Amino acid sequence: MPIPNHLFVHRPIGTLLLLLAALLLGACSSLRVNPHHDPAKPHHRPDGFANRYTQTHPDDGPGFWSWQWQRLSNGLVPQNPDRVPRTAPDLAYLNANRSDTTVTWIGHATALWQVGGLNILTDPHFSDRASPFSFAGPRRHTPLPMALDQLPRIDVVLISHNHYDHLDRATVHALHRQPGGPPLFVVPLGLDLWLQREGIGPVHTLDWWDEHRTGPLRITLVPAQHWSSRTPWDRNESLWGGFVVDHNGFKLYYSGDTGYSPDFKDIHARFGGFDFAQIPVGCYEPRWFMQRQHVNEEEAVRIHRDVGSRLSLGVHWGSFRLCDEPIEAPLDRLPAAREALGVGADEFLPRMTTSNSPPIIEAHDLCMSYPLASSRVDVLRGVHLRIAAGTRVAIAGPSGSGKTSLLLLFSGLERPSSGRVVIDGVDLSTLDSDGLADLRRDRV
Repeated sequence: MPIPNHLFVHRPIGTLLLLLAALLLGACSSLRVNPHHDPAKPHHRPDGFANRYTQTHPDDGPGFWSWQWQRLSNGLVPQNPDRVPRTAPDLAYLNANRSDTTVTWIGHATALWQVGGLNILTDPHFSDRASPFSFAGPRRHTPLPMALDQLPRIDVVLISHNHYDHLDRATVHALHRQPGGPPLFVVPLGLDLWLQREGIGPVHTLDWWDEHRTGPLRITLVPAQHWSSRTPWDRNESLWGGFVVDHNGFKLYYSGDTGYSPDFKDIHARFGGFDFAQIPVGCYEPRWFMQRQHVNEEEAVRIHRDVGSRLSLGVHWGSFRLCDEPIEAPLDRLPAAREALGVGADEFLPRMTTSNSPPIIEAHDLCMSYPLASSRVDVLRGVHLRIAAGTRVAIAGPSGSGKTSLLLLFSGLERPSSGRVVIDGVDLSTLDSDGLADLRRDRV
């Protein structure tokens, strides 16, 4: 994770924090010996680990301080966090679910996977800042859709690497204390040492291509092109990577933070494609500095194709401003990248609604009625449809027939007699009054 722009303030304390953060996250030589070192493995080093194809921090060329000077000189493009779509998850369903395979994106790189009756969290982060400090560093710009204690008991935690936006100390301690006992933490080599020092466990460590079985799941750590660091003394001392979770042939893939590399075709060669992939689409500008460590939207879509994913979800955006682009940038750039590479909107989510694309309204066995003096009269009965907002449809009822827009009925669509209504993937029954008001304002 690069040094956050929020530490650039024109005061002495701001300068001090910036310098301290640079020490914590910037380049420095290792002062320790890699206890996991295996000289037979090319990505192992006596003092840590390396990428398979390209190093993220070459010795030549401009680096971190050139980037910071550019930011200070040019400023940042304004952002609009209110554009980031939000919805309330069905917590009762998630807590009761023991059979369905589900993915719930919570924010940034954190997602709940429910697979094989187990609950898995990827890179859990439920704090207000992605930072070693509680009072400074990148803050969360969009609220979390739920609190950690509203989730079902977590069985497995997958941590891809140790940067502060992926390994959050407060969150892993809270998970360690969860009712019913701590989850299993599955981490790359070297992260076990940090967790052990924090008194957190049980922990299982993996090298690239190693696998671990827990219950009905086979979990494999796979390569990514990135790096690690939390202090001035541990650059690349712990490994980084992505994860593959296989449940009876149904395969999910999380890439972790990564630059674009041949690793993804190698992963496809090993696993033969995926039913679902979770791929970062944010924190990638300026490209001259970020390209080796973070993919942009076009490269993310290329990863989707390289690994052979049937359905992908773009993450690592919309929460923290870690790089120079606005946190909502993928709303505009991911659709363009999909179109340029011939990937359908249903293949790489989220599907974003733009000013030129009206919301999609879906009715599922919808029944609606309105009250009369002594009874209720059905207006809609057993309706199944999928239309764009504003489309006029014919409605026939006991009092005759006519034409109207479903949006004229919007004030009551969240409370049908039976069935449900979904607008751009948002089930109206899951929203409170504020959520409904936001939906009316922003999409219809």
